[in-house]
Amino acid sequence: MNTTRKFIHQFKTGDLVHAHGGTFRIIEDARESQGHRPQAAHLVQADGPSDCAVAKAICIEGEVQGYFRPGSEWTFQGNFRAGTYATA
Repeated sequence: MNTTRKFIHQFKTGDLVHAHGGTFRIIEDARESQGHRPQAAHLVQADGPSDCAVAKAICIEGEVQGYFRPGSEWTFQGNFRAGTYATA
């Protein structure tokens, strides 16, 4: 089995993601976040869309107390590569 890493923007429904000590099944295709970019050094929001994606998942294995356990929902968010994916 090979493994690879994907950007959160590339997550698709059904993907299995190994991250943060758990295994998650993606339950919605990733989508652009509805948030906005914060302006540097300020606590105000800049106009325009963020360069951020979100993807909902369900934990199917693993646990970090207070964060996730099997059956709990987890949301991946950001604009970076996250998780390890099994490929054929």
